[in-house]
Amino acid sequence: MKKTILALALIASTSAFADVKAGKFGMGFSYAGSWAAFTTTKNTGSSSGISQGMPTANAQYHITDMIAVAANVGFFTTNYRDKSSLDAQGFNGQIKEYSATAWSAGLEIPLYLAKFNLLNFYVAPGFSYTPYKVTTTTTNVSATGVQTTPANSPSTSTSNYLSIYGVIGLQVAINDQLHAFGRTTIGYASGTYNSGLQESTDSYFGLQSWAVGALFYFN
Repeated sequence: MKKTILALALIASTSAFADVKAGKFGMGFSYAGSWAAFTTTKNTGSSSGISQGMPTANAQYHITDMIAVAANVGFFTTNYRDKSSLDAQGFNGQIKEYSATAWSAGLEIPLYLAKFNLLNFYVAPGFSYTPYKVTTTTTNVSATGVQTTPANSPSTSTSNYLSIYGVIGLQVAINDQLHAFGRTTIGYASGTYNSGLQESTDSYFGLQSWAVGALFYFN
């Protein structure tokens, strides 16, 4: 009985499912985090900017048993119409409409450093680039309901952010096609914000994001 238990433990600790393998290609899906497509806490308008992270899709290819490459991409567009300054009759104030578009791209190099039974430990250097644009259209509404557009409307602001970071992660194989993971990132992000009149800058250093999720391999 003791020999059987030892044999099963040995099989578990050397299982092929525990190892990431050269040539594997898959996609990752995460919860409550992002694949580190990071800006900073800068926002560009009411409900229209990005704060900290953008959800992204991930594709990963294992070059060797220890080294992989992962690409992350994201995109969104949104519109927000603000009538909060108008009176109860919908007159005498301003209507502001915000239209935002953003995308992101990032690259990581996961390095698998250690295996603990079925658990793989990895680190990854990475970087991401995230630009976005917000167009603000203002409409003045008179007390009689007449609508006029100011000469400076619409106005456009742009932001561009670059993040350089490191990943610390754990990955476990449920089977050959399905792996679960948990990860966190720490790094530096900086960016510029241009309102059309002047340019501002901001930066951030520290823990950037965390995520738990799954990797689905196609081979």
